[in-house]
Amino acid sequence: MLYMNQERVQEIKEDKFDLWKSKPSNRFSRAYNNLSDEMAKRVDEAIETLLSSERPELFGVQKTGSRKNYFAWEFGRACRLLFRPEYAQRVIEFFRVCSHKEAYGP
Repeated sequence: MLYMNQERVQEIKEDKFDLWKSKPSNRFSRAYNNLSDEMAKRVDEAIETLLSSERPELFGVQKTGSRKNYFAWEFGRACRLLFRPEYAQRVIEFFRVCSHKEAYGP
């Protein structure tokens, strides 16, 4: 078990950041708990940046197709954070944290 993942997921759920509220999906929470300490730290920093940004979509690459409202913050091929800002509610949905292969296929 990673030393801070459960605590970080709880902080994300409790919205301890300024501009946006967060909405982590169950899929995101499960995958986050399986990240290495190093990758969890990188994801933590990305989440903090997104939640304190006026325009979080500028930090990601917009998806196409059925997930065209989502953006991907890429940490190389090993990991990416899929998120969707909802401006009307000032909420960022954290949909998934996964590898390139899981997100895009082989």
